[in-house]
Amino acid sequence: LRQTKREINKSEKKIKMLSEQKSELLLYFFENPTDYAPEKNIKLKEITKELEKREEIWLSFLEKAETLENSIKRN
Repeated sequence: LRQTKREINKSEKKIKMLSEQKSELLLYFFENPTDYAPEKNIKLKEITKELEKREEIWLSFLEKAETLENSIKRN
């Protein structure tokens, strides 16, 4: 259970970092609507994809932690 909670914490930190990077890129596009920046657009797509993947991993760890906690409570 401890290891799972560590993984949850680790995942939350990674999600926060990716969210901040995504926000910075979105702000750039908002402030520079006429700037054609393909490298920033590619980076935004990569971050969005990685963020979705990390959120799925985070959810799976949450489910695992809940299962382990329920198992401990039963015993």
